[in-house]
Amino acid sequence: MKKQILRIAVCLMLVIFSAVLASCNRQATENKAETSQAISEHTHEWSKWTIVEKATCLSEGVSERTCSCGETESKTIAITSHKSNSWIIDKAATATESGKKHKVCSVCHEIFQWRVIPATAVPLYPGLTDTVQDSLRLSYALGHCRKLEGTPVVVMFFMDDNESEWTAEEIEVFTEEHILVGLEYLEENAKKWGVELSFVTESYSTPSCGYAIKYEGKVNPNLYDGGSTKDVLDKAASDIGYQSNWPLYSYYQAKYPNDDIIFLTFLDKPGRSYARHSISTGYVEYAEHCVIFTDYYGSPAGTYDNGSRASTVAHELLHLFGAEDFYTPADRAGIAARLYPDDIMFWQHDD
Repeated sequence: MKKQILRIAVCLMLVIFSAVLASCNRQATENKAETSQAISEHTHEWSKWTIVEKATCLSEGVSERTCSCGETESKTIAITSHKSNSWIIDKAATATESGKKHKVCSVCHEIFQWRVIPATAVPLYPGLTDTVQDSLRLSYALGHCRKLEGTPVVVMFFMDDNESEWTAEEIEVFTEEHILVGLEYLEENAKKWGVELSFVTESYSTPSCGYAIKYEGKVNPNLYDGGSTKDVLDKAASDIGYQSNWPLYSYYQAKYPNDDIIFLTFLDKPGRSYARHSISTGYVEYAEHCVIFTDYYGSPAGTYDNGSRASTVAHELLHLFGAEDFYTPADRAGIAARLYPDDIMFWQHDD
């Protein structure tokens, strides 16, 4: 009897222990789930970024921030710029030749910057010297034809030479039907680009102003046979009392200090028109100008049609402001023929 009671007691104890153990396991599982859920719902509260390692011009840096939970996050700081406080002169500029200078980084000791030093013979008139030069184009924008906006002044010389001379009637007709038409073309096209442009004109000629505006000799009509006649504007300036082209420009620059000055010289004979500017001459104190012939080279004198030279006026004038021909070289001409077949720098259209 006692043995039977003992067995029953042992069985009851086992049942009670199993129930208690199951309850403990269930509670542990619930507590673990609650902990996991609490962790998953945690929102980091990050501190401010702190620089752990500073960046230099040689290596990246590292910054970190931490959360109250103990987690850490880091990010890379980009390499810094080189540092230097002074220029080192490689070659000093002279009156006629540019120099060169560079900077060396005080951290890594590498050369990281270089500049061209402009020649010391610079223009005496404001607005003609760039504070920043293009190191690959040393003469870039050194001329006085800069903006082509506002009220540029077009100074026209109707010049005679030993092959041709102007009459008052020819000057009037050519001005109305060709020059002004070309200038109006530029004004109208400027509007399409939101540029206000309105030319002011002045002119000199033997019939109209009392000066003998004449080149004593022959102005070469063919650029490809002996090149351009380089002193055309010098002769025109001399005829009205100036020593050369630059004093002539200086007078107009003082008269119209806020405007571009554009010089156009016209000859009443066939020839190849051209533009001359400081980039082509290599001189800084040089008055940029165009030489324009009334007929195309190879055609008889006086055969130009109404308005046919207006496009030449516009084309050559744009050269003074940096526009280049689209018809040369051949690879440029091929691209321009497809993309810009009607551009004024590709064809000088008679219409």
